[in-house]
Amino acid sequence: TRQDMPPEDIVSLQVALVNLAHKCYPDRVDYVDKVLFTTVQIFQKLNVE
Repeated sequence: TRQDMPPEDIVSLQVALVNLAHKCYPDRVDYVDKVLFTTVQIFQKLNVE
């Protein structure tokens, strides 16, 4: 992840990924879970609460 990317931009990208995964693979909730898990990891790494 880019260290200089604002948190709101990270969230926007992750939301787009969730929407894409849900639209293209509606039966694969694990794809949405993976995006959400990755989002948590990114914010933990950046020390964002």
